[in-house]
Amino acid sequence: KVDTLIVDSIVAKPTKGEKAFWNGRIGWWVKVATLNKRHPVNVPLEVNPYFERKFQTATLQGVVQLTLVRDSHGQPSNIAISLVAKTPDAETRPSGKELAIDFGVIHALFATNEGQLLGQKMTLRLAELDAILTLYTAKLQKAGISLKSDPYYRQLQKRISQVFSPGRYGGVSHVLYRLKLACRKDSLKRRRFLGSPMN
Repeated sequence: KVDTLIVDSIVAKPTKGEKAFWNGRIGWWVKVATLNKRHPVNVPLEVNPYFERKFQTATLQGVVQLTLVRDSHGQPSNIAISLVAKTPDAETRPSGKELAIDFGVIHALFATNEGQLLGQKMTLRLAELDAILTLYTAKLQKAGISLKSDPYYRQLQKRISQVFSPGRYGGVSHVLYRLKLACRKDSLKRRRFLGSPMN
């Protein structure tokens, strides 16, 4: 069971609004297919300033992301619709230091060709939380208790998400900043790791 679904333009097709609606708060429309043939519905999307800035130098992907929003009790309360944009890669720089990185290693988030292991504390903390979550999940499933309805299960999930956020462990952005310093030049490219937690 997942709370996120990616659908293509056959099911949901986004279009840019040509006129201002709701005092300019509506910027996009998503035409969603229904079970009634030739009777789609148009869902309005509020303007997202960050997305609009990125969209100036990006292209719209042919998919839409649907996310099930849950309340504080873990019950479904809403559906969030997100557009997906593809930003161009940075141009290859003819000069500067080259640095190779690898991810998915056991004891760190990233490893470089110079022997640096970055994100070790983050990886260790994730392993600890994962061990607790695995045992607790098995306990709930054996008792026939819904995972999403259990407060402690949701708390563990939140704590795992917080590991990736800026804070005690620095977050992924801090690790990438250290990589940038190692390169000494801003030559890192933005990449999309489809199908992995790094996306």
